[in-house]
Amino acid sequence: MPPNFEKYAIYWVPRFGSKLATFGASWTGWCADAGEYRPRPLISEISEDLRPYLGKVRLHGFHGKLHKAFPLTPGRSDWALESIVEAIADTTSLTVVPRLHLVLVNECLALAPADGDRELDRLALHLTRNLAPINADAIHPGEAEPVMASALPGFADSPAVLTTPVGAIPILGEGCFHIPLTDPLPRPLAGRFAAELAPLVLPLLDTPQIIDEVSIVGDPGQNRPFRLLRRIGLNQDPFESHAAALLTLGPNVYAPLKARSH
Repeated sequence: MPPNFEKYAIYWVPRFGSKLATFGASWTGWCADAGEYRPRPLISEISEDLRPYLGKVRLHGFHGKLHKAFPLTPGRSDWALESIVEAIADTTSLTVVPRLHLVLVNECLALAPADGDRELDRLALHLTRNLAPINADAIHPGEAEPVMASALPGFADSPAVLTTPVGAIPILGEGCFHIPLTDPLPRPLAGRFAAELAPLVLPLLDTPQIIDEVSIVGDPGQNRPFRLLRRIGLNQDPFESHAAALLTLGPNVYAPLKARSH
């Protein structure tokens, strides 16, 4: 991967040219695949006083969040990052999200499964745990109890909702897989923004999304947009998924891994 990025994130980025990716480039004004700015015609549909809440999404690009951007621990390399993500991908089967919904996550409007997705949230948890040895921002072992997959946000039977002019919007926990559409919004504005945004995302919601890869994305810093560095395919055979094996990596992230067959 190209060197000299300040931070790295692990995202799901829709395939270039797909309906969702095309919408995302028009909404954020940035195509991380091509590394190019794009026109933002959809922004004209949003009231001017709401547009300032779209700054971060342009920098980060259109993506499903699995692990937020983090700096590497001093002495660790992007090769170590790739090795860990490859190992996780080898032990994770693809997931199909049947339908997306407009939701509120960490005060941001986003697209996500209405009540979270267990498999994607587990994938995010495995990434958090296994990247901790090379994550300079990670909590050191012993400082906090580990989050169990069954307790991940978004698994509640009756999630909270935000009442808006276009109906109830589910409110999910921050740890849930989601595709951010806005920066954090004051709650009084979130309902109005949702009403203006809903017609724009409606054509996207019923298309099933196949999550069959993860992407390593680089943050060059200095308020420059993130760049997609590498896509890594997930294991296509769910019977070969052995998530428990991930934790055997331990701190020796430079140990050689078996050659990938795909």
